[in-house]
Amino acid sequence: MDQVLEDAMVREIQYSLQGSYITKVFSVYFGGGTPSLARPHLIQKVLQGIQDVCELDEKAEVTLEVNPTPTQTNKLQHFKAAGINRVSIGVQSLDNDVLRHLNRDHSVSDAVACINVAQQLFTGRVSLDAIFGLPNQTLERWRQDVRTIVNLCKDHLSLYQLTVEPGTQLYHQVKSGEVKVPCVDQLADMYEASVQMLKDVGLGRYEVSNFASNYSTQSRHNKAYWQASQYLGVGPGAHTRIVHNDNIDMGCTESGNLRKKNTPNLNISLTDIIREARVNACDPVSWLREVGRKGTGVRKVEQQTRLDVASEYLASGLRSTDGVTEARWSVFLPQHTLYDIFSDRAKWLQQEQLIILSPEGMKVSELGLNVLDSILPHLLSILVEKTSN
Repeated sequence: MDQVLEDAMVREIQYSLQGSYITKVFSVYFGGGTPSLARPHLIQKVLQGIQDVCELDEKAEVTLEVNPTPTQTNKLQHFKAAGINRVSIGVQSLDNDVLRHLNRDHSVSDAVACINVAQQLFTGRVSLDAIFGLPNQTLERWRQDVRTIVNLCKDHLSLYQLTVEPGTQLYHQVKSGEVKVPCVDQLADMYEASVQMLKDVGLGRYEVSNFASNYSTQSRHNKAYWQASQYLGVGPGAHTRIVHNDNIDMGCTESGNLRKKNTPNLNISLTDIIREARVNACDPVSWLREVGRKGTGVRKVEQQTRLDVASEYLASGLRSTDGVTEARWSVFLPQHTLYDIFSDRAKWLQQEQLIILSPEGMKVSELGLNVLDSILPHLLSILVEKTSN
């Protein structure tokens, strides 16, 4: 069965690449579910499959998500030999009580062992995930967790707030009052405390949830999302953003810049379709059947206009410290500059020192990053209002 799934993944990625305007791949990310349970041979097959139809950059970032169980730790050397050069470890917490609440299948000692092995194999390219807002978690307990984690690895850290999903056991426990989770104010305190703690040990925030020791340890793959570059998703439930035609190129160059074709276009409209958003069948059996039948597991296709893409770029770009640049913005909406759209209506956000706006672009301040979810709806409504006039 492993070979059937591997062959289907290779077939889908080759089919998608051949039907796209992507000429060079700069990052490959094996994530979603537990990819490290797969055979290392899958990595080799996928990378070779890409190279057979497209150029794979010699310095491409190839990341694998890993759960820190002994079994997966023992496979890291084989994954490195297969082509992985960066790992993202789902530590979540270094508190055994917390891990039990999360029903994780690893212990603190398992996580520590995995981190140590990963640092030896992938020096400077190890990322850890941690979660806050957990049941019965206090601010001091969270502080201790952060201190313990960064004492083990200071390359890259991703912090996520716990989401209590409807229908889950935890959801019913919280709703019934059996389990208590931190309130909104406590969550804000936890986040702000961790930002300062990480800054103190040399981990700078380059995106709302992501912290890195320097530029080279930042996630190249994730930055492509925030910069509105196109990407291909492969496998059950995967998402794709791909350009609609070759009049616009939203691919990511080695420097991370977007390229705009020189083709003259005198009739640019906000309703021009320039990109497709695709979603694969979620069920593995259905996905496998679709790939066998037509080469791809895509079940849903949404045509995205210039305004759709610009809105996505605004929402994702402001999450990063790079912000939204006018150079990139003009690829999508050349007739509406950021400064023209936001200089008047968002003036109060500038006065409150939450955003920084200039002819070169717009970014959120350090203070603004802490309350970004409150700022974004206002900015998106301004965009829709100004472009509809």
